[in-house]
Amino acid sequence: MPIKEKIEVEMLSPLMAEFIPDYSDIVDLDDAEPLEGPDLVQYQPSIAEKVDEINRLGMPDNQPCNLIDYFNRNKDIKEKVERITMAVKEQDGVLYGCANLTLRENLTPEEYRVVGQYLRGQYSDGWGESLEQREIKVDGGELYLHFYVGAGSDFQIQVKAPENEMQEQQPKPNPSRPKLKLLGHDGNIFSILGDAARLLRRAGKSEQANEAYDNATASVKDLAAKRDAAQADLANKQGSLDEAKKADDAAQAGVDKAQAADVQAATALSDAKQAVAAKTQALSDAQAKAKAAEGELATAHKAFERFAGAQKAVDDAKAAYDAAVAGVADAQKQLEAANEAVVDANLEIVKAKAELASDEALKADLEAVDHKASLAAGTTGNEKLVKLNAAYARYKTAVDAAAGLKAALSDADAKLSDANDAYAAALAELGDAKDALAAAQAEYDKYHPKAEPQAKAQVAQAAAKAPVAKKKATSAALAQTGDDSALAGEVFVIGGITLVAAGVTLGDRRRKQM
Repeated sequence: MPIKEKIEVEMLSPLMAEFIPDYSDIVDLDDAEPLEGPDLVQYQPSIAEKVDEINRLGMPDNQPCNLIDYFNRNKDIKEKVERITMAVKEQDGVLYGCANLTLRENLTPEEYRVVGQYLRGQYSDGWGESLEQREIKVDGGELYLHFYVGAGSDFQIQVKAPENEMQEQQPKPNPSRPKLKLLGHDGNIFSILGDAARLLRRAGKSEQANEAYDNATASVKDLAAKRDAAQADLANKQGSLDEAKKADDAAQAGVDKAQAADVQAATALSDAKQAVAAKTQALSDAQAKAKAAEGELATAHKAFERFAGAQKAVDDAKAAYDAAVAGVADAQKQLEAANEAVVDANLEIVKAKAELASDEALKADLEAVDHKASLAAGTTGNEKLVKLNAAYARYKTAVDAAAGLKAALSDADAKLSDANDAYAAALAELGDAKDALAAAQAEYDKYHPKAEPQAKAQVAQAAAKAPVAKKKATSAALAQTGDDSALAGEVFVIGGITLVAAGVTLGDRRRKQM
């Protein structure tokens, strides 16, 4: 029956660590001293002890954990791999992380790749995470260790047993081998060779003894020559190392100088960025002020338009007022003439009565006349009293005419009152418009102190033609009309223009005659 031997494989990976010295105030691992494989060889016993502790952490009977138990990616691989345990290994002066695999059957390159991916995951999130969170006490401080296989690195795979199935081993004769006692030689190779030669000769192997002695002597001489060459090479390399150290020191000085220059450049860049930011803000502020100035200029133009409109309203109201004053005066003159006609008609009635009183034939008819009724009717109703009837008729005509003219005067008075109100309102609006224009101009001047804005010229033109008016015109300052008014000689000051109201002093007279 063929015998299957288990295959032992080591998968080596880089180690990294952070070192925190005793009595250090470092609290962040980013500030700790980084160490790699060559630096970690001196701490191998402590590291190996901690790795073994993590292997047994939480395991039943304190047995090392088998990482293949948690592998579920590939059934074939799990059947081939019997065991995976973690350790560290020193090789060529470098300490590596070592995954020890016990295989029932060797893996293909692709299967080794899959196992490597699995180990990477364990190192970062599983087994390795538990390790790197625990400090490792060493001489002078403590370590925090990381198994790592990152970009640009891979596992070193080393097979410690035959890679293929072993055939049935046939027993081989064991040649007799004389035993040589090595104690007492103190490492003297020539003393050992002498004893070995004598032992071989006693065993009947003189030729082998001579050959072995000659070969050993030649080997010793060759080794001595190689030793001397190695020492010479070491001396040369030491010299090269010293030169390299000097070059490295010079390079480090250059690096330090470059870093200082980099800091200076970074500071200059920061200052430049701040200056650019300040200038950008200043530009933004200037643009905002310019936009505000444009808005204020537009406001000034609108204020001027309102001012011009208010000025026109004042002019129109003044014209309407003048027309109303003229209308009142004309109506009062006509009413005066009508009142005089009434007076004349009364005189005619008296005169007619006096003439009829001397006529005895008409005396009775005259005494029967109802004066009030005749005044209202415009006739006595007696055809004999022809002259008196004519006087009553003229009276009634004058009274009717006077009544119509009184109504016309009242209408003219109302129009004058409306004209006064419109004039007062127009003056108030003009005052408001002037204030708004002045405010808009002042606001615009804040942003354009050296400019001669268009609005300023417009204001000057408008001020030259505009009267200096009271902002509000009270009813007492304007002409009052009607039956109780007395406008003669009334003086008004409106917009800097002195006006004498064309009043009529007919009120008292009119009331007496009516």
